[in-house]
Amino acid sequence: MNKKEEVLKELGPIAKLLNIGIDYVIEDKREYLVCDNTKICTNATSIYGIRQEFFGYVFLLEWKHRPLGDHDSYTRKYIMQYWYDDNFKQPFYKGF
Repeated sequence: MNKKEEVLKELGPIAKLLNIGIDYVIEDKREYLVCDNTKICTNATSIYGIRQEFFGYVFLLEWKHRPLGDHDSYTRKYIMQYWYDDNFKQPFYKGF
């Protein structure tokens, strides 16, 4: 089983249950998870690291309109630090 199949096998059923479109893209110089239309480069390309990024996405999706306390902005930006735009720029990375 290749890595993409492994990621989709592990996270696909959870994503389907939560109505999240998911894919894992492997290119020459980068790998990234796609949740709906959000590209997330992983902080570790192990299945464990990919799973962490997926659950960060799920957490922010579920708590979209709920405050996270005194460190709300920092926490959200920290979780989103590997999220990329279409040009693979990191609009949320603030040098953590």
